[in-house]
Amino acid sequence: EATTPAPQPKTGAKTTGEKTTESTTIVPANKIENPVPNVHPVSLSITSERDLGGGITDGETAVFHAILILSDNSKKDVTDSVKWNVINKIGVFSAPGKLEAQLPPDYAELGVVTGAVYATFNGPDGKELNAASKAFDVHSYIPSDTNTQG
Repeated sequence: EATTPAPQPKTGAKTTGEKTTESTTIVPANKIENPVPNVHPVSLSITSERDLGGGITDGETAVFHAILILSDNSKKDVTDSVKWNVINKIGVFSAPGKLEAQLPPDYAELGVVTGAVYATFNGPDGKELNAASKAFDVHSYIPSDTNTQG
């Protein structure tokens, strides 16, 4: 009489008599660690290092920071990563966030010009976030020697 060879267990399988079973580890749902949440940019805001309520004078510098608010409510300074622009002809950026107040002659004649700065952040998903500062005044520079004729 011919005998049939016993089935060979698969790798990782346990053999009990003639039954072959796969070994599986079941982890209860309450023991599974949550993966790192997908933190992503939600909004952008601009802050100033000084109070601009009274404005600044032509020739002065104002320093701004672009703050990214993330989905987990954390904040990240992205001043060096955004594109900075001015609203109205109040000055130019000499470095990220560093506004040099410069009024063109035709604006300087007005005595005071109101403007603001804004920043654009391009997120990793291609989403663009924008923010603008509060409006502030840039005053024309008036030399203390008023006897000088120009």
